[in-house]
Amino acid sequence: MKKSLMILLVCTLLTIISACANNNPGLVPSVPQYDYEYTTLEQLSENADNVIIGTVDSVEQADDLHSFFHIKDLKVLCGQDVDSVSIYGVVGLMEEGGRYCLFLYQNDSEFWPMPLTLFVDRESIFEIQSGKVIAPDRFGMTGMSEDELIDAATKLSMRENTVPTVTDELPYDKLIAESEAIFTATVKELSYSSPYSGGSAAVTVNKVFKGTAEKSPTGPAEENEIRMLVPQGLQVGETYLFFRTNGLAGMPTRNNSVISVESEEYAQIIEQIQ
Repeated sequence: MKKSLMILLVCTLLTIISACANNNPGLVPSVPQYDYEYTTLEQLSENADNVIIGTVDSVEQADDLHSFFHIKDLKVLCGQDVDSVSIYGVVGLMEEGGRYCLFLYQNDSEFWPMPLTLFVDRESIFEIQSGKVIAPDRFGMTGMSEDELIDAATKLSMRENTVPTVTDELPYDKLIAESEAIFTATVKELSYSSPYSGGSAAVTVNKVFKGTAEKSPTGPAEENEIRMLVPQGLQVGETYLFFRTNGLAGMPTRNNSVISVESEEYAQIIEQIQ
């Protein structure tokens, strides 16, 4: 019994480690982490676009594991000016009505339905109660006054803006010109971990109009099948026209790089491709 329990625990741990190590660009990413825990505000600010103080006005469920934390009475201490912030983070990180100092960064991907504001480190959230700071022990800041925290934060340096530029939509001629590969394929397998990230799909390639749609090294065994990142909204069994860049790793636009072959848009654009 003990041996079986130990095997189960080891397998569970390996699964968690594997999930945490996934750097797939279609998934919601985390910023580069230090080999050790964050212990100073300077370490956090090196990966931040904003340092703010604000109150959690409301918490909205985003998916099974994440919430959107909507911040009001917001004050930017350092970094980019923003009027309002909705932060995508793990459920339970902050409480409605709580006041916090937060280190945030913005990120985006053509596979996501919209840009996201994320925590630099979800374990480095500074709560403020009655004018005093409640911080993780490793920062040695608990008991510091809010004014002292504000003074320290306003002197920090932020990271250079590295938010990727995502094109929402292109006219057909530019969409075709900027694509390295154009092909139709039918979705055989499809998995989404969140409605705010890309998914993983195994597709059967039907016809290639431009470039190549080669089988990926880790994809399915059949020669005409590939596995790739896809945006939200696809369905198993449906056939789509795909526009890809960077080999097959990227898309030229967020909104019109995948077109259903049953749509009027497909009938219009296919005339320009053939």
